[in-house]
Amino acid sequence: RAGCNAGSCHGAAAGKNGTPSVLTFVIGVFGANDVGAQANLNQIAQSGGTTSAFFIQDNQDVTAAFLDALHKIQGQTLACEYQIPTPPDGSDIDYGKVNVEYTPAGSNTAETVFYVGKAADCDPVKGGWYYDKDPAGGQTPTKIEMCPATCSKLKGVGGQVDIKIGCQTIVPEAK
Repeated sequence: RAGCNAGSCHGAAAGKNGTPSVLTFVIGVFGANDVGAQANLNQIAQSGGTTSAFFIQDNQDVTAAFLDALHKIQGQTLACEYQIPTPPDGSDIDYGKVNVEYTPAGSNTAETVFYVGKAADCDPVKGGWYYDKDPAGGQTPTKIEMCPATCSKLKGVGGQVDIKIGCQTIVPEAK
């Protein structure tokens, strides 16, 4: 059937427009006689903020094709905010010893994402990251948030983000 039903597209759109935004990725497995379902799944994916569904034919190695689709999705789904991890030894976190590293898809070289302190200090080109609550002001942060330029890069290129605890936080050089 062409077109998505009210529940499927509405749910996908609600996830995309929520806080935090949650994208909907769709994977469909089809036989030779399945007609119209692909257009429906594409509409659900588009309502959920992704370009199109992933399609797998049932006459191929479905397990391998499904895993391949999941790997492609994984590279597209980097978030722009992260929960602050608990230190491995269970101690209190030192917010002055947290770093963010980003490894672009297809690379083995991590890039440091600089801590900028607050959203207003985000560099429009280089980006950066900051805490949702300022520990310097006596607040207890719960999340690490990416600046818009960094968020765009993460969403556009994909890859891997690592939160490192234990070494002095790296900040950009003074101008």
